[in-house]
Amino acid sequence: MGCHIGAWTAAATWSDRTYIELRYSPRCRAAWARITDAHVDDTARVEGARGARNERSVTYENDTYSPMVEAPYPASARACGVIRGKETCTSTGGASPMPPALTDEREPARTPAPTGSG
Repeated sequence: MGCHIGAWTAAATWSDRTYIELRYSPRCRAAWARITDAHVDDTARVEGARGARNERSVTYENDTYSPMVEAPYPASARACGVIRGKETCTSTGGASPMPPALTDEREPARTPAPTGSG
């Protein structure tokens, strides 16, 4: 469907060393969650309008994406990660992309979590 083309990170947060992103596609009017530097069985979940939710757990390696939900605009969704049993969620999506240095789709975030985050 090409939803990844032009997609951007609308919100993000940290849970310990795991980076949780709300990815948004204006082309498809859809959102999904992405977790990076996670562990097997950690879960990425996206919550959208009208109670829509989709999730996927890490099965190998250290990152995963949730399936998409309909999102007419970024503020209609948020991303959550369940990391080693602890749930952490982003705020709803912002109106503009976050800095690409943290959110480049070609390479997951590898920057250490800020002190006191999570």
